[in-house]
Amino acid sequence: MRAHNAIGDSDWSEANLVGATIITKPHVMAMPTLGTDITLSRLEVIWQTLTGTSTGGASIDSYEVQYDANTLGITWTPLQGQDGSFALATSVIVNGLSGGLAYRFRVRAHNDMGWGDFSPEATFYTYDYPDAPTSVTTEYNNMNIKISWVAPATNYKPIT
Repeated sequence: MRAHNAIGDSDWSEANLVGATIITKPHVMAMPTLGTDITLSRLEVIWQTLTGTSTGGASIDSYEVQYDANTLGITWTPLQGQDGSFALATSVIVNGLSGGLAYRFRVRAHNDMGWGDFSPEATFYTYDYPDAPTSVTTEYNNMNIKISWVAPATNYKPIT
């Protein structure tokens, strides 16, 4: 490279053999996944950190996770990591949910260049172990045993 003014051109600068690093916003993250801490009123949501070139060439300083509070994706509520409350956690537990409803989640990363785009949305439902069967009775009749019960609440997962 060289400079130019009204008098003419400068000498050429020395060649840069090292190269330059271009820093960008973080790439789109993978869709969050469902953790193992799940009840009728609570969900655990987890996500993978960005590494390598997916960070945009700068260190990630926050992961923001949002959910739609069962609004069908119309409105989004930040749960952690948003502006003013940066966090590097890779999971969040959301309490106070209602059983059997759909909750959508999305996550994005932040570096020195700003926020990356949100991940694809993941939809999760709250559920729990089924209730125990009730009114269990047994009858013996002519070399046969009949067991009867009242089917329990499934708590939003099929009983198999």
